Amino acid sequence: MNQASGSALAGKFAELLPLLDERARRLALGAEARMLGYGGIRLVARAAGVDEGTVSRGAGELAQGAAWSCHINSHLLALCRH
Repeated sequence: MNQASGSALAGKFAELLPLLDERARRLALGAEARMLGYGGIRLVARAAGVDEGTVSRGAGELAQGAAWSCHINSHLLALCRH
């Protein structure tokens, strides 16, 4: 990420994060990191001024939520077939 992109990301977080509670902040940061792909956790953490563990936890919560949602939906689909 170039410096201009990092500044844009930092500006985005400066406006958004104060409006969110702790969990929503983690999820927003995690979503941004997942979208960026490799190195996203470090880039987002630096831009937001938070610990990489916070971003990683948010990304993990999103991944678990997606997996949990698919798990529930597959069970509901199986029930609907019977």
